[in-house]
Amino acid sequence: MGYLRWLHTGWPAGTVERLPEVRDDGTTAVAGVRVVGDLRGVPLLKLAADSGARAVQAFLAERGFAERRGRDPAVVDVAIVGAGVSGVAAAMEAKKAGLTCALFEAAQPWNTLQNFPRHKPIFTYPTDLQPAGELAISATVKEALVDELEGQRQRAGVEVTAAHVDHVERDGDLLKVCFADGEREPVRALRVVVAIGRTGNYRALGVPGERLDKVTQRLYDPRDHAGQRALVVGGGDSAVEAAVALALAGAEVTLSYRGAELTRPKPDNLEKLQRLIADPAARVDIERATSDRVTASMTSNLTPGARHGSIRVLPGSRLREVRPESVVLVDGKGVDQAIPNDVVFAMIGREAPLDFFRRSGIPIRGEWRAGTLASLVAFFLLCLFVYTWKAGTDLNAWFSQHHLFPFNMPELGGGALAKALTITLREPGFYYSLAYTVAIVLFGIQRVRRRRTPYVRLQTLALASVQVVPLFLLPYVVLPWLGNLGAFDGGALKTVADNLFPAVTYGQGREYWRAFGLILAWPLFVWNFFSYKPMTWWLVIGCVQTFVIIPAIVYRWGKGAYCGWICSCGALAETMGDEQRQKMPHGPLWNRVNFVGQAILLWCLLLFASRVATWSAPASAIGRAATAFYDAVFYAHALYDYYHVVDIFLAGVVGVGLYFWFSGRVWCRFACPLAALMHIYARFSAFRIFADKKKCISCNVCTAVCHQGIDVMAFASKGLPMEDPQCVRCSACVQSCPTGTLSFGRVGAGGAVVLDRLAASPVQMAERGKDGRTHLRVAG
Repeated sequence: MGYLRWLHTGWPAGTVERLPEVRDDGTTAVAGVRVVGDLRGVPLLKLAADSGARAVQAFLAERGFAERRGRDPAVVDVAIVGAGVSGVAAAMEAKKAGLTCALFEAAQPWNTLQNFPRHKPIFTYPTDLQPAGELAISATVKEALVDELEGQRQRAGVEVTAAHVDHVERDGDLLKVCFADGEREPVRALRVVVAIGRTGNYRALGVPGERLDKVTQRLYDPRDHAGQRALVVGGGDSAVEAAVALALAGAEVTLSYRGAELTRPKPDNLEKLQRLIADPAARVDIERATSDRVTASMTSNLTPGARHGSIRVLPGSRLREVRPESVVLVDGKGVDQAIPNDVVFAMIGREAPLDFFRRSGIPIRGEWRAGTLASLVAFFLLCLFVYTWKAGTDLNAWFSQHHLFPFNMPELGGGALAKALTITLREPGFYYSLAYTVAIVLFGIQRVRRRRTPYVRLQTLALASVQVVPLFLLPYVVLPWLGNLGAFDGGALKTVADNLFPAVTYGQGREYWRAFGLILAWPLFVWNFFSYKPMTWWLVIGCVQTFVIIPAIVYRWGKGAYCGWICSCGALAETMGDEQRQKMPHGPLWNRVNFVGQAILLWCLLLFASRVATWSAPASAIGRAATAFYDAVFYAHALYDYYHVVDIFLAGVVGVGLYFWFSGRVWCRFACPLAALMHIYARFSAFRIFADKKKCISCNVCTAVCHQGIDVMAFASKGLPMEDPQCVRCSACVQSCPTGTLSFGRVGAGGAVVLDRLAASPVQMAERGKDGRTHLRVAG
């Protein structure tokens, strides 16, 4: 178990919150409905305002909308659900454009902000972003910000209608906004903006007594609890901020959270917490450190001589029961502890309002329906057919026997190239490789257009070039053409061909497919190692690849130097699988599934050792035993069982068949034996993803987009270098981070941080100029 922890299970394994399926531009499965604000995944006020205004701008650019707007007085041009930052920004943009607009809010305008604790600091990242539209954000404290925003709303003449929207539905070519309990007639609209935010129902504690009056999920004014014994449950920013504010106001605070350490809160909040724990009298210093804008007013009305509050932190604990005058906590050893208590703050977050989207027909990310399962089964069966058809199986033989495609392709002519292509066009593997290559090129172009960074551009070009030239043209066109020209009939080239592409009596006359071994190293490509007789040249090439070149590049650039820049599996995952990466499951259970690859790697090592024994001493007892083992595993029932189970089923059918439901890295993450070997190499690598922790807002976007299941935020929020060996350098976390927190780099001599020069973060590019170089100073 020590090995498993060292390799994988010792790393963080956070999960990803379920959110509605929303495309990058805010569009959804329901035509005409756009989602804006932090339900897009990033809880930043400026980005929320930007997305709201841009949604309306996008509507204005639609031809069908422009032709119909304002024509029917019974139909509003734009209906907006939610009067928060993004919703009001959308309404102001609509009013500016002369559109008829209806803005609905179930509670009060700016409800999320209004429910923040008194004088809560507001982070206005990205600092240099000027959001689209008219709504400006500059204040950095709750009360000032609400006043600033409300003033702009009133000056713009944006009216808010108090109503609880239940769902949105299609009504022919219109949209219908329906209200809860039929409280009013539905409103018909050309387009709808959903800006309801992530603040749905509060998460339940799930313990006896949680319905007592003293249990609350909100901290309005810390001064109301001066002198009280307070329990704060939670390990995020809201919990730490509440604990600090209560202690500064004179409460005796116990902070309880399940984890062994606090990984989510912002560095500034953790610093205040640690200073108060070390010295409860540090209140004045903390107030000065925050420029008196937050905490000074929290305690300004305390009577002179009021005692300082205090904070006690209980990591690894959980709440078992809430009683009228006490609470029962369970510590990390399972021991119950009853402590006196006056008030409990359950700061464990809220669940996104997913039922609204379910009722509106907008799918939830990672949530399966009958159609989801049916489409998965259908595509999986298609992949099973394709991979069985293109392989040397009974299905393949049946197609050949009945002269079905592609075995019925006509002769192309008598020239060397025509002869070579005639044979190639009768090979099912050619069409599979052609489709594979075309997919990489076309989806690669889309990826470059979608993710406009020098890193993605160069990486995609490298992956496509490797796939097109050495993995497609070389084995299927170039080598057969040269063979038919007689280039391998004599001289040095014949020696090369005899050792690399042995002569056979079928197909092109030589095994040109073995050229895949020039790129696909052992044990990903096993056939040049698992040959009937030892192929010395391939053994040398394969050993140099696997045990010299790959360890060297992994040490310098991480496992992704091969998986993310060379490998054909990675090429398809990074192109066709680019938009599916957020579907990879996360969490401790899935981190343990990673060890399937270690089991397959061990199997490959045993098979190769057996093969060596059959070569070196076939008549010995060891040789006979090895032959029996090898034949039973590899040639059982006259079939290549390894070929069918690993190469066709796991790498092919499973790896590709699950692309659109579990991301494109299922094979790479869980089962690839070469990746499993590189995980070991990566534990000694100098490669890291570095984080400027002061920029991290704990939005979890970096973790959500990782199609290797890495909890990137657990590292970034603490400013620790990310060194999980699963990383394939896809750059999604760096590219998607809204504050430019992350950077690729390595640990140099003496522990120095050396950052990559190739820009992968759009935010850093904007901050430092688009010269392809980053010069970020990394804390920690």
